[in-house]
Amino acid sequence: MEVQILDAVTLKKLKSFRPPSKSQLLAFSPESHLLTWFGGWPGVFISWDLQTGVLVSRIPIAIEDRPAGDPLSITHSACETMFGVLFTDSGEYAYDGYGSDDAASISTDGTTIDICDNVIGVYDIHSGIPLYYHPIKGVVTGTIWTHGECIQFATFGQGTITTWEVGFTSKDPPTEVKSLPIPDNFHPSEQFLLLPTLSRLAFVFQKTILVLDIQHSKLLLNSADHYLPTNLTFSSDGHFFACGSSGPEIYLWKESPAGYALYQTLVSGVERFYKPLLSPDGQSIAVASGPTIQLLQTTDPTTSPSSILTQACQPKEHSILGFSPDGSLAATTQFGNFVVAVLDLKSGVTRLMIDTGMGVYGLRVAGDTIIVVGNGKVITWNLPTGDHVPGAWADINDSIQTTTFHHSGSFGLVSASISPDLNYIATMWRTPGLCIYSMSTGQHLAENGIQGGLLWFSPDSCVVWCSVEEGRWVITKDSESEIIKLEYLEKTQGQPGVFPWHSPHNHKVMENGWILSSSGKRLLWLPPSWLSDDKLRMWGGQFLALLHSEVPEVVILELLEE
Repeated sequence: MEVQILDAVTLKKLKSFRPPSKSQLLAFSPESHLLTWFGGWPGVFISWDLQTGVLVSRIPIAIEDRPAGDPLSITHSACETMFGVLFTDSGEYAYDGYGSDDAASISTDGTTIDICDNVIGVYDIHSGIPLYYHPIKGVVTGTIWTHGECIQFATFGQGTITTWEVGFTSKDPPTEVKSLPIPDNFHPSEQFLLLPTLSRLAFVFQKTILVLDIQHSKLLLNSADHYLPTNLTFSSDGHFFACGSSGPEIYLWKESPAGYALYQTLVSGVERFYKPLLSPDGQSIAVASGPTIQLLQTTDPTTSPSSILTQACQPKEHSILGFSPDGSLAATTQFGNFVVAVLDLKSGVTRLMIDTGMGVYGLRVAGDTIIVVGNGKVITWNLPTGDHVPGAWADINDSIQTTTFHHSGSFGLVSASISPDLNYIATMWRTPGLCIYSMSTGQHLAENGIQGGLLWFSPDSCVVWCSVEEGRWVITKDSESEIIKLEYLEKTQGQPGVFPWHSPHNHKVMENGWILSSSGKRLLWLPPSWLSDDKLRMWGGQFLALLHSEVPEVVILELLEE
């Protein structure tokens, strides 16, 4: 699936990238030419040219190849041919530099080092080869940065912050640059951010954001106006400072002679996001939230902020698809994605793209109505009537109905399914498990503690299938109390209805890749990478949809007897 960068006004695609999974870590190169991303499991570094959209580099990192734990910070060399990565085993702040005496070891360029709590690794972008590893001793500040041809970082001492540096191409250990005092009310267990090139320290103290010039003991910002500030970020030249909040807002301050003044409040469009990242020129902020990356443009505060929205689907997650009952339409997205594509299967064109404003975990097509289920909501759209405009867009403002689930105990939506009669919604949560809701009111009707993945309804809407051990539960209603219950259906009682992965025309997908007609005629051959568990296929009349993670997009095939 693609990461698409769209113009926020015209929705014209400007660039597209292909990340392999959820976004975890982003970094701009010094001249803002490259964007490097880290994510997935066990992990991969991907770099794109932001001017052309070309994939520059893809560097997978196996667990055994990591010099320490998780990557925490990335910085590029000035020549943009290398990047450095801070690996740490201790979360945001790492302690006790060299680790245990019996630590494992890892080698680069013939040099062997012990794997320890904090290590800076240097990688060649184009070849993907790790060039050097540098162990760090002390309490690191969690960020590395580029200074000239060197990587710099900082550690905490007794009442001081010490800056160190090591060359991108150097085998030598890091050397000390300078030490500066830290304020009495600062503690590294709180949120903080250091901009050592200008000796600026930003931190949160009792829900107040403080920014200090620690070299000259000057207070640059004291702001308690923003609820639960989080994820602090400077532009590399220090002209801008930004932080997130407990909601979708990002607050941006601009440097002035008196310190930092509030310059703009940007709305990210997602409720929760990873650390916002200011570009080195301060002209944009990158925000990562699961499958979504946004680039928010910092503009004059008297104008409306422009934004570039990028939707990153998750190839390591399965696709979601729903066929209309008459087989004329299909709607598709991937788990957690915000955008649903509605396809006209007769003409082959995209009828509508819907920005749902939430991660989607289930959907259904009912005539000309598109219904999606997200984290606690069900939203409905009608397809536009009249002449169809290929590639038309809709958003939450075009929806016709929103229903909210009524269940305060639910957490972590995994998947959802809407019954064919549109009476029920089945959801799988991390807590409490399988739940049934009323489609019309959102009322919580029943639940059990089963933990599983994908969900389907039987054609008569009376049975819910779960991908865990093909578990099936019958939805029953007590005749006296009207209470809805879920009763387990034994396998010996037979399969009610037709599974969605069974062809209504008796087509069969064979283990050797051939798709056979009802008469046994070979219609199409699937390559090995397209074969999957049968539950990751869906049939709609003569159409077969492949939904599993090994195909880059959902694949829809039309299979005709003749």
